[in-house]
Amino acid sequence: MNIPLAQHVLRVVTGLSNLVLTEEKTQADMNRVTGARSICLDVYGKDTSGKRFDLEVQKASAGTHPKRARYHSSVFDTENLDVKQDFDELPETYIIFITENDVYQGGYPFYLFERTDTRDGSLFGDEEHILYINGAYRGDDELGHLMHDFCCSNPDDMRNRQGKRHGRGHGKRHGKGYEKGDEKGRRICAPSYAEKSFAK
Repeated sequence: MNIPLAQHVLRVVTGLSNLVLTEEKTQADMNRVTGARSICLDVYGKDTSGKRFDLEVQKASAGTHPKRARYHSSVFDTENLDVKQDFDELPETYIIFITENDVYQGGYPFYLFERTDTRDGSLFGDEEHILYINGAYRGDDELGHLMHDFCCSNPDDMRNRQGKRHGRGHGKRHGKGYEKGDEKGRRICAPSYAEKSFAK
């Protein structure tokens, strides 16, 4: 991915229309704690306000367990607070899973989880956000269009122009074609959005 494209994806899935990325990495390793399980993020991002983003593209439902999201969030916190920093300096974080199917089966475009008071629903205020995006959603809006692009097997079928350009370039760099019906071509197309995709 690249910063403009990652920024577009994150703006759509978070609803933060003014989000401006300053840093973006793919396959970013998080292994700060010796002896603890490390994680490799599909896409890591940081914006101008200091927010941090972990974007995971998940085909298998086995990888969408809530405790995985919890662990990603905890590792994120450990990676982003240094010795002698106060706890209130922890950045606001977004752990985002784009899933191939509607894993919560509620028929919603996305599911947002945040800690709340169970009595009155008021927010806890720890600035931790966990999002599950329904990759099967096809509404006539930005999120529906983006999920359409994630499932395209040919970049020319994508709605987003950046995605089309990046998809074509990705294929050329890997010596792959995009002919419909070409299995090798189909598997390399939607990685214009991430190294993983839902293209068959």
